[in-house]
Amino acid sequence: MIFAEKKKLIKKHTKKIGICHDNRWSKPEKNLRYDACITIDKTVELDENISNQTIQGGKYLVFLHSGPFEYLDKTYKKIFDDWLPHKKTKIRTAPTLEFYLNCEEKFTNPQNLKTEIWIPIEN
Repeated sequence: MIFAEKKKLIKKHTKKIGICHDNRWSKPEKNLRYDACITIDKTVELDENISNQTIQGGKYLVFLHSGPFEYLDKTYKKIFDDWLPHKKTKIRTAPTLEFYLNCEEKFTNPQNLKTEIWIPIEN
């Protein structure tokens, strides 16, 4: 976000996205691979630790998490332990995505945060 703000990339239509490369329960939290991303609509000169990525297309199940980020694990647990086992849906190998719909934490009460969780599934 520091890079994005410095380059004036945050606009009204900018989407804030988290790319979750690992299963949340597969390793300690500090070892999970995660990319914090924003959408951009122009070419940007990148810094050393910043890269461009394209999100993989395909079909996704979308769930809405309401509330603080610290409770995201509870929502994931409900999805994977309670909802998915009862469906005939097959997860495909691709990162899970998190779309932060109103994550201006300076201005948004954590109880009012909205996060879409996109689970990649096979067609």
